[in-house]
Amino acid sequence: REYAVFDSETSHTLEEGWIYQWAFLLSGRYVYGRKPSEFIRLLSRIRDKYELNRDKEIIIYIHNAAYDLQYLKHYLYEYDDEMEVLATDAHSIITLTVEGFRFICSYRLSNLSLDLFSQTYAEKYLKASGAIDYSILRYQDEELTDTDWYYMFSDVASQHDAIGHYLE
Repeated sequence: REYAVFDSETSHTLEEGWIYQWAFLLSGRYVYGRKPSEFIRLLSRIRDKYELNRDKEIIIYIHNAAYDLQYLKHYLYEYDDEMEVLATDAHSIITLTVEGFRFICSYRLSNLSLDLFSQTYAEKYLKASGAIDYSILRYQDEELTDTDWYYMFSDVASQHDAIGHYLE
């Protein structure tokens, strides 16, 4: 069965946090953006193209879903106000379902950090650990470096690679 992966990078001040870049990998195609609203538009396009619904969905793995989804939940709720969440507590999301898509936490599935998950199961791609400095404040409208994008794409590539072999 085909599956997708999603990852985002975030930045924050003491008052607020935001996604400043994201990447999505499905069927060997990378799609990327800077704002959550762009990702939601992508989901809508995929849903319409493949005629997805509650009975026909694409699985999207997110490593540490509770973290990434906290920045997306408002947008996902606007996409589908009948969103369903399965969690063991407030910060331990296992799955989140919206029309046409089921997000599954690959961290909860594997119980490994993405770095260790890729080292253990990926055959082709490894996470580019340490490539970016998380202490730098980044915004959605500022230019990102090649290293920033390399790090982003290595996350989704290594996650997709590792999940495929883990599920085997």
